[in-house]
Amino acid sequence: MVESLRDLASFAAGLRLDQIPLVVQERALVTIADLVAANLAGSRDPGLDGLANDLARRSGAATVVGTPVRTTAEGAALFNGRIDQAGTPD
Repeated sequence: MVESLRDLASFAAGLRLDQIPLVVQERALVTIADLVAANLAGSRDPGLDGLANDLARRSGAATVVGTPVRTTAEGAALFNGRIDQAGTPD
């Protein structure tokens, strides 16, 4: 499996935008926009206010998406992973 991952990483590192079909580029843009929108929507979930407030008390430089909070990398990963689930439609 490690060999396969290395092959995939090598392929991706050498890929140029002009090698990707336009339809794939367009779909990637829509997918990224959807993910950003879902994350921002999830960051407004009232159930996460307590977590954001707790993380605000921890010193760090990592961004808690959709809030003015900066916290530790671990705290931001926790919140940002949670908002992805909260904002993703079923």
